[in-house]
Amino acid sequence: VGSDEMIDFFEDIFAIFRGPDYTKELHSLRKNYIMDVMGEGLIEVNINGYIVRVNHVAESLLLKGSGLKLQNHHIFEILHPKIKDKKKAWANSTLYEKIRNNQVFDIEYGRVWGLGGGHFNSMLTAVPFKENNFVSEFTLIFRDFTKKEQQLYNDTLQLDAILNNVTDAIITIDTKGCAKSFNKAAEKIFGYAAEEVIGNNIKMLMANNHYAKHDDYLKRYLQTGKKHIVGQKRETLAKHKNGYVFPMEISVAEYQVAGETFFSGIVRDLTGEKSRLKQIKMLTYFSDSSRQGFVMLDEHLNIIYCNPYFLEVTSCFQDDKAKRIKLSDCYVQKN
Repeated sequence: VGSDEMIDFFEDIFAIFRGPDYTKELHSLRKNYIMDVMGEGLIEVNINGYIVRVNHVAESLLLKGSGLKLQNHHIFEILHPKIKDKKKAWANSTLYEKIRNNQVFDIEYGRVWGLGGGHFNSMLTAVPFKENNFVSEFTLIFRDFTKKEQQLYNDTLQLDAILNNVTDAIITIDTKGCAKSFNKAAEKIFGYAAEEVIGNNIKMLMANNHYAKHDDYLKRYLQTGKKHIVGQKRETLAKHKNGYVFPMEISVAEYQVAGETFFSGIVRDLTGEKSRLKQIKMLTYFSDSSRQGFVMLDEHLNIIYCNPYFLEVTSCFQDDKAKRIKLSDCYVQKN
């Protein structure tokens, strides 16, 4: 019997014996049923931090056949067992503050201690329950990590650390163009926090003249397989959160996860490079017509550029060799 059919059955039973507490009893029955069919551990906790009710998964993970009961124990006995004054610690905890303000609280990787001994690592979520404009309790949801899940989580943390410590911006999107990840370098280049971008179309980062074309590029590639930007590097214009437009280089790759297609883009801000090239072009323009010798050197004093007059007054190399010779190898002609 499915869960919908079972709940309908309960409603039919209560309809026969409907009384003044019908709604409250039906709500309680629904809650008990949902708690028992969930695959995660569920613990109902009152606003003072004391356990009111648990499901069979929580009992199995936390008691392990010890014969103990979780009811009336403080939640910190399984979250922070070494703390002596649990009431005081609870009143000053971030968890209590979040619950009191009707906010969901997530702990990505926490340790849970069983009353029957031992501990395990788990993802924890605390969901407040508000009734009559007052938060009276919350539900703590958790599950034991298997070794495989722990390794996967550790691998994810390692990948996140790598992505957030590279100098280039890395952005991933789905086939609809919605951002799935946005690393620290991308935040720095574009001025947006990751949460402002993830879930939104990546067009928000593009200059107006490229904005309308992006979805067409994706659609055409998915329909025809013809690569317009996938697998290539190209220069285009991007838009900062503050509204100004800047040049960028982007390299796009395609990858698959569980049969779904995604795209990753490695972005490099070309603002500084373009500025330097512009300065070099200006210097080149003025130095080519100058009657003074002009030379540019790298850190090893190799000549990387020299103007025509420099070639006139120095000896031992031609123009095409100037880029491969040291300044110390040059000497001024006697004439």
